[in-house]
Amino acid sequence: WKQTKGVLGMDKMTIDEKAIGICSENIKQSALQSRAYKGREELIGQLCEECGELVVAAQKLRRVWSETTKISMDEAYMNLAEECADVLNAIEALEHINLIDMECVNRIRAHKAYRWKHRIVDGDWSE
Repeated sequence: WKQTKGVLGMDKMTIDEKAIGICSENIKQSALQSRAYKGREELIGQLCEECGELVVAAQKLRRVWSETTKISMDEAYMNLAEECADVLNAIEALEHINLIDMECVNRIRAHKAYRWKHRIVDGDWSE
């Protein structure tokens, strides 16, 4: 791991490919152990919890932008990044126990990205 300055001067963590592979393997092992001991319901519950925390972090950032909170911009961005990481880890864990098919997810993402483009860029809200 190494730290650099990122958006708005915040510390930004960068990692190499080996670290990413280790992270992914750790998530896989944790997911498989969790499934064995607690069941898939616990992993879905973890995803729900992480998604809720992501919503809170996003709302805090909105409040920073509208100047209705005392937390700093840097703190709000770091909270958002941390919660995004937690959600992505939870999704990856579900993939490792075959509850999510990422090929299917990516096909849906491509379709939704196309729809977003037409809605946002072209102003077409008919779909």
